[in-house]
Amino acid sequence: MCSTVPMADDLKVLIVGGSVAGLTLAHCLERLGVSYTVLEKGNQIAPQLGASVGILPNGGRILDQLGLFDHVEAEIEPLDFAVIRYQDGFSFKSQYPKALRSSYGYPVSFLERQRFLQILYEKLEGKKNVHASKKVVAITESPEKDTVVVRTSDGAEYAADIVVGADGVHSTVRSEIRRHAEEASGLPVGDEPTTGIRYEYACIYGTSSNVPHTELGVQLSCLSDGTSIHLFAGKQSKLFWFIIVKTSSDELLEIRKDASSSARRICERLGTKMLSDELSFRDVWSRCIIYKMTPLEEGVFKHWNRGRLVCIGDAIRKMAPNIGQGANMAIEDAAQLSNLISKNILSSPGKASVTVIESLLQEFTALQRARTESICGQSEFLVRMHANEGIERRLLGRYLIPMLEDAPAAVSGVSIQGATMIESMGIPVRSRGKAWEGSWGSRLQRWRYMRPRLALQIYLYLLIGLMVLYMKMR
Repeated sequence: MCSTVPMADDLKVLIVGGSVAGLTLAHCLERLGVSYTVLEKGNQIAPQLGASVGILPNGGRILDQLGLFDHVEAEIEPLDFAVIRYQDGFSFKSQYPKALRSSYGYPVSFLERQRFLQILYEKLEGKKNVHASKKVVAITESPEKDTVVVRTSDGAEYAADIVVGADGVHSTVRSEIRRHAEEASGLPVGDEPTTGIRYEYACIYGTSSNVPHTELGVQLSCLSDGTSIHLFAGKQSKLFWFIIVKTSSDELLEIRKDASSSARRICERLGTKMLSDELSFRDVWSRCIIYKMTPLEEGVFKHWNRGRLVCIGDAIRKMAPNIGQGANMAIEDAAQLSNLISKNILSSPGKASVTVIESLLQEFTALQRARTESICGQSEFLVRMHANEGIERRLLGRYLIPMLEDAPAAVSGVSIQGATMIESMGIPVRSRGKAWEGSWGSRLQRWRYMRPRLALQIYLYLLIGLMVLYMKMR
């Protein structure tokens, strides 16, 4: 683990939210010697919610820089391959997890979200700076306008130079950013996300124990019309799983009214779905020890920063878990924000001006938005391909992807390559000489020239897929 460098004594960062994004940022700031405080509204830092978390190489590399990945790796069974099954009984085996590990140096890792948060919290040197049961109710400027003041529901007040909203999709900090924008303009600015928040799917996630016919290192997925099921075997005979199901507006209301009953009804209905020749979802559901259901939000929020306030993680974007990038993009946000603090504030003597702080938060938004919108777009496509939504996605998922053995690895690689890392820290040994080279911008330039050729290849493969479909229907 890298030692803490004592510097930036007069810079204070207040982080609202003590989950993946907030705790990772705390680690980044700790390495820079920046003073921080974390306020978590829940009464626990690492509650047991039944969820798992996937760590892909882009998140793993940053955790490695922070001296945390070895602790994560001790908790996981690395994935080696995936078996993807379709509703007609056809299945194929993908080596994408092994290919990603070979290309980037890190395994595809799944572990309990609670355990991951425990690692992030326990390895902080400044645990005294992390406070639970602290619900933020207001954010204002001090009378002298030299700091931002955050007030919590218990009447406490905290002053900071920068306030970071790592408080999830229903972010208080983002709401305050919007309110400040409305007050400054005199007009309602709304909170319409740039891509439009969509509520078209719901997710049931859970953990089962001692499920037969499962194998360590193997992902099992079952794709059918309107539904996809994904299983990942972990340590201590635990099986992490999630279901993505297409929902109507009426079903969405039912889920919000009674999520537990909706989850039970759907899981019982899906009991006959086969994950392998020997394993049905009923086998998984009958051994479930904890589960939860939630509507899925998809999209990118419009308001990320204003003044000395900025949001990261789920407070700026939401995507389905199929692509596995939710936690990893939150980790990247923390690294990127710490990079800009190091470059714009710590490199200059004296206290940073409000102008410098506002400028760096604008730069953060500009840097992360393009990557965010691209990955969210990939996520929206993937979840709909898994659910057989639309003839193009159905043909692509059922016929083209199985024909291209390395396609799942290539799709995952697009969201990994060009990822952010902590610039002030060395490149971890296990990621050196791997496939990380190339900035996000340069890859977009290459895409511009590759697009016509790639489109032709896709059309050819789709034609083949249509021919195969025609032959099967004869």
